[in-house]
Amino acid sequence: MTLIFVSKICKGCDELFSTSNDSDKCFNCTLLELTQGMAPEEGDFNTAAITSGTMSEQDRRNLQKDLESVEPQEDYEDEDEDDYFYDRSYADEDPDDWEYDEEEAARRGDEG
Repeated sequence: MTLIFVSKICKGCDELFSTSNDSDKCFNCTLLELTQGMAPEEGDFNTAAITSGTMSEQDRRNLQKDLESVEPQEDYEDEDEDDYFYDRSYADEDPDDWEYDEEEAARRGDEG
């Protein structure tokens, strides 16, 4: 797919820019709007380029290759946080049967 760029005047800064979509703002104004004046994060640059329509075909291909090369990471936020941090070694114990063990606490450095 060949991108077709058209020249427009940015509604944010009145500068001439080329876009491949119907954006009315240039890359810089889109980035500023996206970050609300804060320091941009890594993905903000790609988002601004895509949203403003200023990303070239080659940059799109490179971004796609980069995204495809990243292995999916398991995200613990998708799991129940209590379950994620739950120590399964105590799963068979009844919480009502628990007793404080001073020697065990001393070995772990607990002050009890």
